[in-house]
Amino acid sequence: MWTQKNSSVMGGVTPRSGIKSVVLVGHGLNNPPRVMFEIGESLAAQGHEVIYLEFKGHDESKPDREIRIVSKEDWLRNMGEALAFASARAKANKVPLNYLAFSLGCLVFETYQNLNPDKFKVAKRVYLAPALGINGYSYLVKYIPFGKSWIMPTQNRKDVIANSGSSIQAYQELFRLLDDLKALKMKASKIPTKLILSKGDELISVKKTNELIKRYGLGGQWTVETVSKSKEARDYSFNHFFLTKLALGEDEFNSMMSSVQNFLDVKISH
Repeated sequence: MWTQKNSSVMGGVTPRSGIKSVVLVGHGLNNPPRVMFEIGESLAAQGHEVIYLEFKGHDESKPDREIRIVSKEDWLRNMGEALAFASARAKANKVPLNYLAFSLGCLVFETYQNLNPDKFKVAKRVYLAPALGINGYSYLVKYIPFGKSWIMPTQNRKDVIANSGSSIQAYQELFRLLDDLKALKMKASKIPTKLILSKGDELISVKKTNELIKRYGLGGQWTVETVSKSKEARDYSFNHFFLTKLALGEDEFNSMMSSVQNFLDVKISH
């Protein structure tokens, strides 16, 4: 593990020998980057250099502060800075740049890519429970007209959160990103992408995700897989959170990472 003094890059891990690709890794809303470490270590063991980005409002040294005032522009700026850093690393090693993220991290990249389609070349993406096909009841927070700095308490595990909860402001900025992406009609989204969804996800709808893929003609590039948490993993955390062996089940986690490895290792034909 190495660290980087950069407001948008918090560190990374390099494989012991040879580098297949550089993978920029993004976390979810109210998750610190460290929730992605187990996945990152697995990617490094597969031969990929991993770089962890950090979105504003998720610095554990500033709990319940920046999350109250964060904007979509902050997150897009974080994405651009992290992509510039990761792209330089990929070019220096003469390997492809890939992207893997969870929930909010998927949405921020997808919106950034559509706003800046030719700025950085990303070969493949892996989206874990992407905040794209969001369940209808989750939209209620979008229309709350007051108290934007108020932090909504979370029932998520205390060891996987960056703040005591997510602010109304942060949720509404998430929906602003989604509105932007839909207005752009995802015209720059036709990049090889593996989506992995959890059965029974409380926030993300498999049906709505598949409808979005069909609506924007992404079926030729985007594929959807599902994972099923073990009973012990369901007791451990919500279905939406499946980023570790404890949160998914060791066998299912290893199977998921094997699937990710196969996806990233297959060369793209031109």
